[in-house]
Amino acid sequence: MKVLNNDIENTIRCKECGSLIGYNRYDIEHGIQGMAYIKCPVCGEKSWLPDSDITITPSNITFPQHFTCHTDGVDISDEKINELIQDAIRDLQVHKDEDYYYCETGNLHVCAFRWDNDEVYHVVVTKDYYDCEVQYESIDCRGE
Repeated sequence: MKVLNNDIENTIRCKECGSLIGYNRYDIEHGIQGMAYIKCPVCGEKSWLPDSDITITPSNITFPQHFTCHTDGVDISDEKINELIQDAIRDLQVHKDEDYYYCETGNLHVCAFRWDNDEVYHVVVTKDYYDCEVQYESIDCRGE
């Protein structure tokens, strides 16, 4: 028997290279949507630790660390983007009480806004976008 290090609290096997990695709480990092991981010292790949996740809030959110990047999504054609823009505007025309419309598909995010006392729609189209869900804090309006 051999003691590797008294500071090691846990071990995990890297799914990429198969190395057995010893780690403690100081080795844990938090990435996409607050999910916990350690980086393999052999191959550099992330090994996810589901029991150590954090809740992302307005006071701890960090870009790009906590965000999901959608660059690997299916590339959406210009023709399809134009259809989605028309869908967004039609939705706002039909639902007069709504202020915005959005759609996410593949690597695309389309949103359209209508501002009070304005006579234009503000349409935003972005490919390869980042997003993150952020938990309300006590000062946030919860719609109650």
